[in-house]
Parts: sequence; C-alpha cells; structure tokens
Amino acid sequence: MSLLEFGMVPMLARPVPSLPAEADLPGGCVYEPKFDGYRAILFMAGGRCRIQSRHGHDITSAFPDIVAAAEIELPDGVVVDGEMVVWGEDAYDFIQVQRRLTGPPRVLGLSPASFIAFDLLMWDDDDLRGQTLTERRRMLDVVLVDHLMPFQVVPQTSDRAVAASWIREYSRNEIGIEGLVVKGRDTTYTSGQRGWLKLRFQDTSEAVVCAVVGSLEQPERLVLGTPGAAGYDIIGWTHPISAKQQQDVAELIAPRDQELDPRVVAAATETGREVHPVQPTLVVETSAQPERDALRWPVFELVRVRPDLGPDEVGDPVG
Repeated sequence: MSLLEFGMVPMLARPVPSLPAEADLPGGCVYEPKFDGYRAILFMAGGRCRIQSRHGHDITSAFPDIVAAAEIELPDGVVVDGEMVVWGEDAYDFIQVQRRLTGPPRVLGLSPASFIAFDLLMWDDDDLRGQTLTERRRMLDVVLVDHLMPFQVVPQTSDRAVAASWIREYSRNEIGIEGLVVKGRDTTYTSGQRGWLKLRFQDTSEAVVCAVVGSLEQPERLVLGTPGAAGYDIIGWTHPISAKQQQDVAELIAPRDQELDPRVVAAATETGREVHPVQPTLVVETSAQPERDALRWPVFELVRVRPDLGPDEVGDPVG
C-alpha cells in the first residue's frame, strides 16, 4: 500500500530575507510565484476527487467547482500539490478563499475558484516523491498539458534575473502574489521537511490571538502572543480592526478562563473597553514591525486572519 494517503504531510518552505542565487540549492534553483491562496492537495481515485488542506483536513466540500472539473478532466491515480485561489476584482483574494472554508454554503457560488498546481506527487498510482523536482515538473506538465480551467500550472523560471523582475512587477501591481518560492531542481519531495525557500514581498509575521478587547461577538482589538516557555508570551496588540475583520475573528474564537497579563489589563483600561481571554488557537498575520502607543505598548496592524495555520507554526517557517 502506498504511503501517500489522504491526510499526508506536505513539503514546506522556510523564509529567507533575500532572493537566493541560482546555485544555492541542489541542481540549481527554480523560482515560482507564491499565490495568495490556500495550500491544498488534490487526490483522484476511483473517479472521485478529494481535497485536503496542508494540515490534512478534508476541505473537499468547500470547492465543489474544482471537484466537478477534476472528476471530468483529471486521470485516476494522480495526487497534485498546489494552491486554491479565487480571483477578485483585480487581484487574487485570500479572503474569498477563506469564506469558502468558514462561511455559509451560499458563498461557494459567488466567486469561482482555481487550482494552481506546482507539484505532481503520484501518477498512475506511482509515488513520485523520490523523483527529482525536474522530473516531477515534466510529468505535471504532461498531466495538465492543456492547462484546462480551473487548473493551471504555476509559472517557473531558472533565471534569477527573471525572478527579480517578477518581484518588481508583482510588488508594483499588487495582484495577490505574496512572494516567490525557490526550489532545487535535483531535490526530492520530502513530506514535512522545509526544503524549499520562500521570499515574501511584504514584511509580515504571524501571532496567536490570546485575548480580545471589546466583546467576543465584536472584538475591537486583538491581544497577540507567541509560544514561550510557559504558554504564550504577550507581544502587544493590534490597532482597532475593521468591521469585516471583527466578523472573521468572532467566528473563530472561543472564551478561555485564565488570568490576564497585567499589561493587557492596563492597556485595555486606557481604551475603556473590557478584555476577554480566548483559547489560543487562532493565528493572524500582522505587520512585522509594531508601532508604540502612549503606554509604550507594541501595536501591530492586522493584515488578515490565517485559519490555515496552527499555533504551533507561529515563530517557525511556514510553507
């Protein structure tokens, strides 16, 4: 029986501060755009399609349009790693993907999804993870030779100068591409290992929501923490968040009975609002460099909610 089963652990990436040189990884580097979407692995077996998240959760029901297309267009016995994306008005929109996973069923038909494929892990029931990336990419191009929508193969270049031009273009146009992923052409696919590199265009970081200011139903600010020796170390809080962000957060938090950090109480008192501890399960992406308020309390800008990440991944590289 193949070890490549539904719920498998994907290969991951670690962040780097600058664009790697062409010779930095085995066999030379290839560079791919990192779309602002949701990591997913697509399985075809017995004429049926199932889709898992990077954490092994079954997210098939959130992408009925992808499932229907896969069951028509893709051969049995393939497993494809990639990214679920939704095109918004003028950019790839992560929030639209997130709503498919957490919102009511009616949102599924509002914006069509696409699957950006970047790796072929199985073909004709043959586990390909021991093959080089170059060979896996060649076979991926064969499987998706016509690139029929909603399936696309991620663009790829081995020319660092081209990759640098992508950075300039994508950063300037803000079309929902958050960075580049860099891979070695001679590398195999090692589940759970951080063998790829990831360069972000914007300087952001992740934190865990440990408490909210306001109410659980309408959180106005988020108190943030990172894993420490004894639970979570409070690192600051956010600026007041938007009504839409309040809704997104409220759907994903639960109360927790725990004594609050005195600094949190002092900061909340200044706002005249109540503060409520919550279960430390929700990860958010924030500005990497905080400002300081009147209490010298670090204040971050909330970028977005990250339900695709777990608290154990905060402070570690993410893929």
